[in-house]
Amino acid sequence: MRQQPQAELLDEDAGTPAEIARSLEELWWINRRLGGCSSWRKLLPRLPAAASVLDVGSGYGDMAQFVGAALGAPVIMLDRMPSHLGRRGPRVSADALRLPFADGSFDLVTCNLFLHHFHGRQAQLLLDEMARVARRAVVINDLERGWV
Repeated sequence: MRQQPQAELLDEDAGTPAEIARSLEELWWINRRLGGCSSWRKLLPRLPAAASVLDVGSGYGDMAQFVGAALGAPVIMLDRMPSHLGRRGPRVSADALRLPFADGSFDLVTCNLFLHHFHGRQAQLLLDEMARVARRAVVINDLERGWV
C-alpha cells in the first residue's frame, strides 16, 4: 500500500494535555487488544535474560514497561516530546533520527506504532539509526494505513 502522509495529534504535541494523554492511552489499548502484546509474548522467550532494550518513540512507555517486566530489566524509553514520556523507568528525550547513543549500545532496539510517522528518506534514516545502535536486532510493530 502506498503511504499517504497524514499529520497526527502526537506529531507536534498539538492538543491539550488531556487529549495527548487520551491518545497515548489509546496506544496501550491498541497494543493489548490488537496484537502488540501478543507479538511480544511470542518473541520474549527467544531473547536473553536481562537484554538491554531501547524503545524509540516510546510515548508513555506502557509497552516498554510490559517488555521490561518480562525481561527482568528496565527498557530505556525515548521520545522527542518530554511531555509524552511516562513517569516510570529510565527515559530520554531526543530526536529519533539522531539517537544519542554509541553504535551497538543495546541488544535490541524497538519501535511500536511509531514508524508510520515517517516517510521516504526520514523513514530510512530512522531505520538506519535503530540498526546502528542495535547489537542483535531491531523489532518494529506498526500499522498499515488504509481506508478502514
